[in-house]
Amino acid sequence: MARGTAWYDRPRGVSEPSRAPEELKPAPRTAWFDRPRDVNEPSRAPEELEPAPGAAWFNRPKGVSEPSRSPEELKPAPDAIINQAIRGAYDAAEEAGTKPPNIKELPKAAQPFLRKKGLSASGRHIQKLGDDKEFKSRRRPPGRTVASERRKK
Repeated sequence: MARGTAWYDRPRGVSEPSRAPEELKPAPRTAWFDRPRDVNEPSRAPEELEPAPGAAWFNRPKGVSEPSRSPEELKPAPDAIINQAIRGAYDAAEEAGTKPPNIKELPKAAQPFLRKKGLSASGRHIQKLGDDKEFKSRRRPPGRTVASERRKK
């Protein structure tokens, strides 16, 4: 059998004779780590590498800190202010004579109040606080919808 035959072209049970270790080593200056490097090519030394922007905090070198929060970013709102925003959403619906927001609509109604104050809260957190007894009494009871009541008239 010819030495250059690919393994998939050989008949079953036929194998190549074993090779000496010298035959398995790459020829000098042919391996990727042995090749001569261009002067303009950057070094691969880890201490010279800059961390990528947005790299994880545990990969950053010591002394490099997180950039400070820009003024456009909103701060997390405390629960008391979120409660005020929820009250404001229900008050605004009452003044406008519209249906009060249900628990799912509440975050969209309360978040504009928070943004005006430079604060933010997740929709889930607003819903959790809006589930309080104080706010449940201000919502419509479950079951009948505004659309179903209109159809009956």
